[in-house]
Amino acid sequence: PYTGFSGVLEGAEICETDTDHCVLTDAAGRATVQVPIGREFSFTVEKEGFAPFLLPDFIPADSIPADPELFRFLGVGEYERIAHQHELVMSSYPMEGTGSINIPFDNMFSTLSTGCVGVAGITLDLGYAAGKVYYYDEQANWRADLSATSCWGYAGFTEVPPGEVQIEIGGNAENCVVVSGWPGEVENSVRTPIRAGYVSWLHLSCDVPE
Repeated sequence: PYTGFSGVLEGAEICETDTDHCVLTDAAGRATVQVPIGREFSFTVEKEGFAPFLLPDFIPADSIPADPELFRFLGVGEYERIAHQHELVMSSYPMEGTGSINIPFDNMFSTLSTGCVGVAGITLDLGYAAGKVYYYDEQANWRADLSATSCWGYAGFTEVPPGEVQIEIGGNAENCVVVSGWPGEVENSVRTPIRAGYVSWLHLSCDVPE
């Protein structure tokens, strides 16, 4: 089983992408679904009043623990906040035939309650794919004029055409591990599908200089 959690968000619909295999989160904000092992997969998460998210993942066959229950912490955002963030970087929302990407780094997530406790100095490169990069500032707002992550440790892209893209991680990041997403084809990279109207949510953990 694969368990999704997003705060305490009851009634969010988690579906295997492009299928009618769906479950709803319970009163604790949790849901359990079956997932393939050794094959890339993705789920969508939708709830009225919230932006739709696309959640890619991959579980290697040689990584299965003795206890086969695996947990993932899934992020979603209120519609108004995601719309405002797109507005800050001058991108349309609802999206016009494109998707967006959001990436927190490391296992310590900055939140509105914890404040700015993420990994600073990380950069993203979308290669030849189209898209507009943004980084969170110290007030958790998207900024298109920053050159690397702030201590919030979040970054991403808007206006990315549907399909599949690879994101290379640079700056002061080394030995990046894909926690949620599809493995990249080069060191310190991650791949993700892009679906029009959805935010692809990834999670990486990287070593950084002391």
